[in-house]
Amino acid sequence: METMRQVESPEGLLSIWPSLTPKEQSSLLHLLQGVSDPLYWMQHCTKTKDEQDVLNPYKPFPNRPYFKDLHEAWEKEAVLFIEKSRTLLCTWWGAAECLHLAMRRPATRVLLMAQDEDRSLVPLDYCWTLWEQQDAPFRQIWPLDRPREKQCYNVMELKNESSIMALPGKEPSKIRGFHPTVIFMDETASMDSFGEAFDIAVATRVPKIVCVSSADISEYENLIKTAEPVDWYA
Repeated sequence: METMRQVESPEGLLSIWPSLTPKEQSSLLHLLQGVSDPLYWMQHCTKTKDEQDVLNPYKPFPNRPYFKDLHEAWEKEAVLFIEKSRTLLCTWWGAAECLHLAMRRPATRVLLMAQDEDRSLVPLDYCWTLWEQQDAPFRQIWPLDRPREKQCYNVMELKNESSIMALPGKEPSKIRGFHPTVIFMDETASMDSFGEAFDIAVATRVPKIVCVSSADISEYENLIKTAEPVDWYA
């Protein structure tokens, strides 16, 4: 961290680089890449939690090629619909993207929505796990506003004035008052008020809307059934 405080510009990094040991250079590169690259941070700097693995529950994101595609879609698309299965870790991925953005960019407001309160708290709990499990230097760079036990149960607040809130899908009108930078909706096929929530998010010009769900007959399915394949790499 002392080295990190000295690096206030590219010129500052160049000035101290020759004096660093190979281990210090490697650590600094790891830190800089984790700060600048959300996917690198997910796979090398923090851990998810597998409740079914009693012996080794905390693990990095697996190095699966589709995570690169998901991240590129997150970067390119203002509105993103994703059909998933449980084994794809899409909710973990979405929580990680939201958290990294909130940590990296001050005053970011993230809204996590699902059918009811219990399910909306799941991706928020993922955010807490990812923050707590990240390497110590990142927790120092991106501190909490106050300890978890002193924060509201449905909100995560960071020192940089970013916040992440869990909101039940049955209360879509509250989107207007929260003024979110990002809305992440989980298991939208199960959300009775998904159509209303999505309409409000679009009408209030939320910059990024990400909807993730298992496939099922629903308002969500009606929106995506006419989608056509495109050449992503064209």
